[in-house]
Amino acid sequence: MKEHNKSESEILDSWLVKRRRTTILGVMQRSLFAFEYSAVAVSALYYYRYTLKVHDAKLFYSFSMAVMFLSAAASAMFIGRYMDRTRHLRRIALTTAMFSVIGNVFYTIPYSRYFPIIARTLCGVSDGIQPAMAG
Repeated sequence: MKEHNKSESEILDSWLVKRRRTTILGVMQRSLFAFEYSAVAVSALYYYRYTLKVHDAKLFYSFSMAVMFLSAAASAMFIGRYMDRTRHLRRIALTTAMFSVIGNVFYTIPYSRYFPIIARTLCGVSDGIQPAMAG
């Protein structure tokens, strides 16, 4: 059935279902981000100090946390603008979830002391979905 043939109540019901799904997706995404942040915030200093054996562990910890919020702010601008133009929330949600997964996998690889900074940058990009969810 085409959109212009639907009655107003069918259109409203369809919109309410989509709104409910978006709200549930947003709450789940926000909860997972909060859980991820709290787990990393508690363990990152020890990860730098004892696993990566960095001399300035507090500096690297501070920088990795700051870069996450900076990348979240930058990605929020781009993702919000992309959402306004395209209205592809599902694509945005899946893409940002992919950034989060890749960032967390990168974080667990103790190859270089810069990997956690790159990983936190990628995870910060995933928090840029907030304006898209709110819109």
